[in-house]
Amino acid sequence: MLMNYRWSQNWRVFAYVNALVCLPGFLFFQFFIHESPRWLITMGKFEETKEVLRRQFTTSKQLYLMSDEFHDVLQTEHAISKQQNSKRGQYSYYHLFCTWRLMLTTVVLAFSYCATSIVNYGIMFNMEKLSGSIYWNSVWTGLMRYACNLGFGYADLKFTRIGRKFIHTSGLLVILASLAFVIISYIFHINHELKEEIRIAILLASSMTSQVYIADGIVGNELFPTPVRNLGYSFLQLWNRVGVVLSPFVFYLADFWLALPFCVMLFLSSIDMFSFEVLLPETKGKPLVEHMPPRSDWIIKGKIESPQAAEPLV
Repeated sequence: MLMNYRWSQNWRVFAYVNALVCLPGFLFFQFFIHESPRWLITMGKFEETKEVLRRQFTTSKQLYLMSDEFHDVLQTEHAISKQQNSKRGQYSYYHLFCTWRLMLTTVVLAFSYCATSIVNYGIMFNMEKLSGSIYWNSVWTGLMRYACNLGFGYADLKFTRIGRKFIHTSGLLVILASLAFVIISYIFHINHELKEEIRIAILLASSMTSQVYIADGIVGNELFPTPVRNLGYSFLQLWNRVGVVLSPFVFYLADFWLALPFCVMLFLSSIDMFSFEVLLPETKGKPLVEHMPPRSDWIIKGKIESPQAAEPLV
């Protein structure tokens, strides 16, 4: 507590401390993170692209992919990207719904972002209602998120069977179990006796939302075709913000019953887990979707002008 007082006794000192904590991340990003190979190909920087891909393939033990024809492949992809970029303005949010598969992907991920934000920010905006210090509750939430992220990150690299669905579903299972515990304690009127256990359960539910966010973001990038990937990400973030806006209002339901907000969160998280697990494919280890689906697969043909989908390389 004394250290916290020394660091936050005025905003100037607190801002300096925050800047100092962020400095290692800035240095790491500046000197150890390379540009995206896709962007380098688009800009025609073939030598730098090959160097970046060589490091990636060496790490993943796929160096054999860099054959003698690799430079020709890069040039072909550069030509395709130039053709797509020249017509990029013709893509719109409509194209996120142009086929049944894209529509399903967009709807499921948008709902997942919205439901997760309702759980996460609903708890955060009502943190003062939990037992204990609001500051220590925030600290424990951050530590649990940090530990979970490191654990799942290691498991994703170490075990091939642990994919995007496992991370998403396991995080939601913890959320569902935590929320169910809180609801049961209210049903049997033992919430006062179990106030510390309820605090831990709610903080754990809030912590595990970070895993759901990560899985949603990765799956969205891996399922949306390259020409509409940025559009897809922005659309999902829109529904993320919708969840943020709705989250405070969920706790107004506590006027009818104290456990009702948690029942709503439990319901939304259950739909999220079921739809993600059943309706979306596992994307770990699968190549990115580089091109839009052919016009023959579109739901409404001939209505919206769009660039012709480039043929993928064989």
